[in-house]
Formats: sequence, C-alpha cells, structure tokens
Amino acid sequence: GPEIEIWRIPGASVTERDSHSVRELFSRAYTRGITETLQRRGAQEAIDLLLRAGRLDPKNPEVYFITGYFAQRAKNTAKAIENYSKHLALPPMSVAAYNNLATLYEGMGETDRAEARLLDQLHLAPWKRSALLALAGFYRRQGEFAKAAQFYLVLTTRFSGYAEDHERLGLTYEELTQPAAAESAYLQALEIDPNRARTHLLLARFYHSQGRIADMMKACHALLDSDSNHPEAHQLLAYGFRHMGQRQPAAHHARIAIALAPGDSTLAPLRNWLQASGDR
Repeated sequence: GPEIEIWRIPGASVTERDSHSVRELFSRAYTRGITETLQRRGAQEAIDLLLRAGRLDPKNPEVYFITGYFAQRAKNTAKAIENYSKHLALPPMSVAAYNNLATLYEGMGETDRAEARLLDQLHLAPWKRSALLALAGFYRRQGEFAKAAQFYLVLTTRFSGYAEDHERLGLTYEELTQPAAAESAYLQALEIDPNRARTHLLLARFYHSQGRIADMMKACHALLDSDSNHPEAHQLLAYGFRHMGQRQPAAHHARIAIALAPGDSTLAPLRNWLQASGDR
C-alpha cells in the first residue's frame, strides 16, 4: 500500500526481507492503535485498521488476538476460538489468549479443555499471579476444592501481600470442612489489612457457622468500625444478643438491619421476632 511505498527510496535496492520487515512494523503499529481508534473514531474505522494490519502482515499474531477478543465480546464463540487458536500458533504466544480460550471453553461446558488452556497459561508464565488465580478459581468453581486450596496456598506464599488471596483460601478451607485452617487464613488476611471490612465479615460468618457467638460479635463490631451501616453486621449482632437473652440490644440491631436492607428476605425471621415481641 501507499503507506509502505513512502519508505522506499527511488533507485535504492530493497530486499524482499527488508520490505517484509517494514510491513511487519506497520502492521503492529496499526494493531497498537486500534483501541484509541475505536474510542476516538468508532468501530468501523477500528475494523478498517485491523483489516489493513492483517493485509500488511498475515502472520501478525496481534491481528488474530484482537479479532478473537472482539468476537468474544460479541458472543461469537466459534470465531473467537478460531482466532485465538490462530494467534497461539504464531510467536510470541500470549497468556491472555490462553485465559480467554479457557473462559470460552468453560462457558461451553468443556471443562477439560478449559483446564488444559489454564495449565498452558501457567506453563507459559509461571511467575504471573493472574495465572495462578485463574486456575485456583477454576478448580473452586468446579468443586475441586483440594486443588483450589493447593493453588491458593502457592499464591499466598509467593504473593503474600494480598489479603483477598488469604480470604479465598479461607473460603476454600471452609468448603473442605477444615475450620482451623480457614480461621488461620482469615486471620492472616487481617494481619495484612487489619481494617479490611470483607475479612471481618467473612470471619463473622465463619464464627456464626461454628456457633462461636462471642467471636462472631467481636468480628461484627470490628466490621462496624469500618462500615457502621453494614446490614449483615447488625443482623448478626441481633442474632448474637438474642442468643445471649439480651432483647433490647437485639431489637436495636434488628431495627437497624431492617432499615438498611428493607427488601432483604433473610431478615424475615427478625421482622417476625420483632412483631411477635410487640415491636412495630
């Protein structure tokens, strides 16, 4: 095309390989500009740029990745899989392509293929936290909690500064009926971020499930220190005070929980209790 011709000096000898290298450079430059073109000039110009990049260099892997990505967003699964597969047949391979293929295969119910692509991703980039997270999350969704726990353990060892990974490990240990390990994981999350509201909530739920009412209430109070309007914390405190036979504080927290989440069906027992107690 004319974009290539401007680089040729009249009378100068240009080998086929040199010409091809220039085309490769332009092709990659076009693919790198597609996102900005989409934002500034719209979908049609972005598509035109992508097609031009493909014509300049049919072996540009980025062309196939971008085509697969937009096909995936458009829910054209077959086209997305075809283009991601073409992308992975060309160097350099992308971990994102493996991850996106795994997502597509899992959505189709082809879990063996999904697992294989996630393992390919981890093999290609074993240092990436996202690759370990993807595999751990996949195994957890499949109900393979022992495998999920193994990968979350690796995550919390290699990347120890992420409280959310310790939370995920705790939830997985709960699924495996390992309460001591679950509690330890949650407490390690709090060591990283002592004011993390979600960890306090998970601990409160965990202690509730274990019948450890005093610990549950302590976790709820810690949660309310971070978020005074958290309805579930008030709900659990109402349960705790009722368990302890303290009606007045129980009713206080029950009323707050109902006011904060009036449409929450899980609060029906508290509503019924208040009504039965003559509290409207």
